[in-house]
This record gives sequence, C-alpha cells and structure tokens, in this order.
Amino acid sequence: MRPIDTNMPTNKRLSQTLFGATFHNPVLLAAGTCGFGEELEDALDLEALGGIVTKSVTLEPRAGNRVVVEGARKLTDRPLLVKLAPNVPDIGPVAEAAEDAGADGVTLVNTMPGLLIDIASRRAALGAGSGGLSGPALRAVGVHAVHRARACTSITLLGVGGITAAEDAIQYLLAGASLVQVGTATFADPRAAQRVVMGIARYTEKMGIENVQDLIGVVQGTDRPVPVSGGPR
Repeated sequence: MRPIDTNMPTNKRLSQTLFGATFHNPVLLAAGTCGFGEELEDALDLEALGGIVTKSVTLEPRAGNRVVVEGARKLTDRPLLVKLAPNVPDIGPVAEAAEDAGADGVTLVNTMPGLLIDIASRRAALGAGSGGLSGPALRAVGVHAVHRARACTSITLLGVGGITAAEDAIQYLLAGASLVQVGTATFADPRAAQRVVMGIARYTEKMGIENVQDLIGVVQGTDRPVPVSGGPR
C-alpha cells in the first residue's frame, strides 16, 4: 500500500496522517484491481485518489503464511497490516488478536468463498471450481466486520468490499474504518474510485464536517467502539 505523491492542492477535510504517511483522502484502489497504477492512468486521475494497494511482490518464492503476524513483526519495523476474511463467527476478537500480535492495522474484508454452477454442464462455472465472492453483495458483511473490529481494537482499520459509490464508503467510515478501498467497481467503471472521492467531499461539506476523522466510528449501535489511535490529523 502506498499513498499517491502529489503536489496538487489538498482538500484538508479529507486528509489524514496514518502509518507515518499523509493520505490526501481516504479512498484507495484495492489490490488485484489496479495493477501498479499505470494500467489505469489513462482512465482516471490517480493523483485524485488517496493511494493504491498492489499485490505482494517478492524477489524469491515464498512458501506461505507460516510466520502469519508475530513472526512478521519481528522481521520489520515497517507498518504491518493484516487482511482478514469475514467467514468466522465473530471477527472482532480476530482483529484484537492481530493487534496483540503486533499489527499496525487491519483490512476488512477479504472475499468470501462462493460457487457458481453451470446448469447445462452441471459443473462449476469457474475453472478452479469455487472462487472469492466480491462486489456489492459483500458490502453489508464488510461494514459489519469493521463495526465489530472497531469495538475490539484501537488500531487503524481499512474497509473494503462492495464499495461502488460515496454512500458505501461513508458507511465504512461511520463503522470505524479510516481508509477504504474500491475494487470490483473499478472493473465496471475505472473512474469509480474518483467519483467516490468527490462524493465524500460533497458529503463532508454538506454536513459541515471539518475533518473526515470526525466521521470515523461514530455510528450508533450496541457495540461500544474503542477510540482510534491513527496518529495526528
């Protein structure tokens, strides 16, 4: 994950300092949907976004998550973010465990397992069989996961899943996310994330919100939120 470096005028309402970097707004492009940014630079203004998330790249092959979070924490001083899948009974304690193991932030949520069947061939529609469900159907699950995690942890949360419009992103912010990621919507409209930024800006201006952090985690609910420790504004 990296913020986009820009000298363009910043909307101070949307700016935040997190993980030692300044994000000019809370909207990122999600991993696996934007390559390294260059693939979309002719379709939208990358400098209008808060940042992009790339797939992991390593010089050598890796066996997998055998070290998961404590081991990784011992190997680096850089910000460590953990991405969690929502298919658990309660994701709140899982996010808390990630914090206890040394995570600086948690991304919520990864895709959920899904299966499509071709009724003519009676076989899975995807070549690999089952696959990861993303898109609008995941939004309510993701917002709920962020809300539960915010009730159990104080580290920075990133919300992802089903964001196609500013209203979707604002739901994640209200639930407790400091940053949001636009993924599947980019496939349908490469400019979707840029429209989300503009929509959030209009919302904060209309509602008289001086800083986007004043939106984070203020939803009214049964879970008691934990104060956010995301760094200075």
